[in-house]
Amino acid sequence: MSGGAKQGFIGAALLCAAIGGPSAGMAQATDSARAELIEYLEGSGLRDRLDGQREGLRLATHETAKGIAAQVKQQVPGMPDPIIEEFVRGAHSAIDETIDGWSIDDAIARYARPFERAYAGPEMDALLVQLRSPEGHKLEKTLRDAMFAMTQYVDERQTSVLQRHLQRLSRQLAQRAQEFQATGK
Repeated sequence: MSGGAKQGFIGAALLCAAIGGPSAGMAQATDSARAELIEYLEGSGLRDRLDGQREGLRLATHETAKGIAAQVKQQVPGMPDPIIEEFVRGAHSAIDETIDGWSIDDAIARYARPFERAYAGPEMDALLVQLRSPEGHKLEKTLRDAMFAMTQYVDERQTSVLQRHLQRLSRQLAQRAQEFQATGK
């Protein structure tokens, strides 16, 4: 097998393993090999990207909640600050609960599982040598693409839940604003 064909074959095998291809489930990685794979994945920036994604979303949605509160405060002059503050606290709590509802460690472990199932013992050792070699660097693009697909999924899940929370809390705030306008309380 030529070098290019071998690289292509190895890349295809890794891609099949990453998506749970036919060989998935046939082998199990040892604890030390699993730890080494996780270490490799984290060294590739996976943890930092997930953490950055999480905190970026947290910051953006906290700011959105504050913006909603500011708009309502503008539209309903004299609305007591405690009502606005209650909305912001509730929104931030819902946002944090949603964003913290998944573990970076679990996401990385899920990403690694297909590799663990497909490569056991010496095969995992060989895979790690391959990934660290100049040939293996070619696989970084595939790993980045897999990461993008995973983060896109997490974003979509969190965004839909956060939107529902913010819509519910916005309706509650609007109702409180109407009550305030009607009763002055």
